[in-house]
Amino acid sequence: HYTIDAKHRGSKHRGSGTRKILSLMYDSGCRDQEILDLKVKDLRESWDGSGELHIIGKGQKYRVTPISKEVMKLCKQYCKEFHLDDDENQWLFFTKRKGIIAQMSPDNVARFMNEYEKLAREKMPEIPHLHPHLWRHTRAMHLYIAGVPLPLISEWLGHSQLETTQIYAKATTDMKRKAAEKFHESNKHVFSDEEFKYADDEEAMKKLYGLV
Repeated sequence: HYTIDAKHRGSKHRGSGTRKILSLMYDSGCRDQEILDLKVKDLRESWDGSGELHIIGKGQKYRVTPISKEVMKLCKQYCKEFHLDDDENQWLFFTKRKGIIAQMSPDNVARFMNEYEKLAREKMPEIPHLHPHLWRHTRAMHLYIAGVPLPLISEWLGHSQLETTQIYAKATTDMKRKAAEKFHESNKHVFSDEEFKYADDEEAMKKLYGLV
């Protein structure tokens, strides 16, 4: 969401493409290099408007990752603007200098993320440092919180070992524990030893449990 108007920075490709890259990083949970290695042909639309990425990850392992309808729509808009020649073998995200097209580098992604982080902090000083792995980490935690089984998350992220994915589960459990402790602290009256005044009132108990 932290994008810059292209005219403001004088770079049409960077201003328009940034939202697409960041959205794709989060939605897919891919490593930044996996995103940068994508060719146009690796992005495919499904019959229902959603999409999928065909990825060659670490160790040259192939996997397919689903893309939401919203992000697929952004990617289609991007391709219509920057891939007019319909060359499916061209890098999906690229740089162009003096007419020469090259694969976008991780350093380039880091530069514009740092730039947008500074702009974002003007309105939200509390945001964390923006780096490519943040989107992957956040996506994994959101999938886990949503109830997606760890083996499936592991496959989704392209982890070679399930133990790597379990790091996200531990982080999420720690967050839940802290939230529970915070709730307990702010609701001490709920957990007090004071006798519950409706304990012997059967009709009141039924109402409290929604039985009547």
